Amino acid sequence: MPQDQRKRTLETLPPDRRKQAEMRMQRLDALPADEREALQRRYEAFQKLPSEHQQRARDMFQQFNALDDNRRAKVQSEMDSLRTLSQTERLDRLKSQQFKKKFNRNEQSILSDYSALLDETP
Repeated sequence: MPQDQRKRTLETLPPDRRKQAEMRMQRLDALPADEREALQRRYEAFQKLPSEHQQRARDMFQQFNALDDNRRAKVQSEMDSLRTLSQTERLDRLKSQQFKKKFNRNEQSILSDYSALLDETP
């Protein structure tokens, strides 16, 4: 987003939301170009999802963000791995005993929901 448009958009937000948005934009700006591009592609894919799928994704990420830092890092690592697998490989991974031992039920649910979202993403 061009700087002038960003500034106008931020000015419309309440102060607390503006501060949050500015911090997020700073983190985004600090990412390497390839990571920013990958994030942009994921955002565009998200925008193409039907609204009910978008809501499921939001709910799933709220659960993900509620995890403590250590567990969130482990779940994030598994999400990164799942993203590289085919649908069949993901299903096999989610059904494995190793997966069930490594993650609690809540984490398994988050990862299953994430896998389903990957299947639905164009």
